[in-house]
Amino acid sequence: MTQALALIPVDLSRSALGLPSRAGDVIAGQSVLMHTLSRLSRISNLDGIVLVHPRGQQPLKLIDAGKLRLPVHAFEMDADDLSDELTAMRASARKVAPASWRGGLGGTTCYDEILCSRPMLAAMEKYNATSALLAGPDWLLIDPDLCRQILSLHLENPDSMQLVFSQAAPGLAGVAISHVLLKQLAGSQLYVGHLLAYNPQKPQADPIGKDVCLQIPPQVRDCPHRLIYDLPRCAAHIDQLAGHWDASTFATADALAVATTLEALPDAAALFLPREITLEITARRHLSGPITPQHHVSLDRPEMSLDDARAILNQMGQPRDIFLRLGGLGDALLHPQWDQIILAAHDAGVWGIAIDT
Repeated sequence: MTQALALIPVDLSRSALGLPSRAGDVIAGQSVLMHTLSRLSRISNLDGIVLVHPRGQQPLKLIDAGKLRLPVHAFEMDADDLSDELTAMRASARKVAPASWRGGLGGTTCYDEILCSRPMLAAMEKYNATSALLAGPDWLLIDPDLCRQILSLHLENPDSMQLVFSQAAPGLAGVAISHVLLKQLAGSQLYVGHLLAYNPQKPQADPIGKDVCLQIPPQVRDCPHRLIYDLPRCAAHIDQLAGHWDASTFATADALAVATTLEALPDAAALFLPREITLEITARRHLSGPITPQHHVSLDRPEMSLDDARAILNQMGQPRDIFLRLGGLGDALLHPQWDQIILAAHDAGVWGIAIDT
């Protein structure tokens, strides 16, 4: 029986967070997917790699399987089977905190972005695997040694440590999961964040202080970047590393080298608009009292016109990864055209939208 597989959901049309897929982009002489698989192939306690992909796509054409230590299998599924009723919700929840390994709405983690439990379970069962390491196709800087340690902790006692993870920045390490736990997730509406987030109905100590969380260097834990080749500013950071290092160093650098090198380089994100922008479309608010500015001063300023909002939103849509918050000092839902502003933001290509009310 196969003991452990790396499971990689690959959709060549779109990324986990809804942008066009960049798995086929070439960086440092190889496709993004090939970089990811080259690193995963160096994990000594893995027995193989499975690419779970929509029917009709051919991700194997993006790689040179002969250069990989591990066998790579393509597991084809109907496109709809790569998602479930909560896939869109998890992706939206992660837009609040894409650079944090957890902290999305509902406790979502970076692992929930790539979670397609039913097809992953089917792939595990086809290849008789008891355990899996989950990672994304565009996690091209994933650290093989961190993944080996995570998987080793899980394999030592898979019954009591059914999920093993780390606090590494998104893209630097995968998560180990047992067949038993993945089957439970596939038969429910639960996801990884459900298992790790605090639930006041079932109080427990934070799992990051337990054995299921691999302890890592603080530089890797505190790295403020998303090291996944999907969002434009995230790709810019990785391109910066590729330009700073030679191809060999880029292909072999571990998570600590990635984190410390990025810290020393100029911030590539400085070329972009801020990732999260608050737009105040009205200063009106029904709530009154000493905690509100409106209680102390008269905010006598006009509401933003729809035309002005569209002009601003069209600029926000260009980077493709802006998170817009309609808020400020007023209640956005008191603007008479708030719904049209939301539609305008969507049409402009604004990536994520939240409303303060």
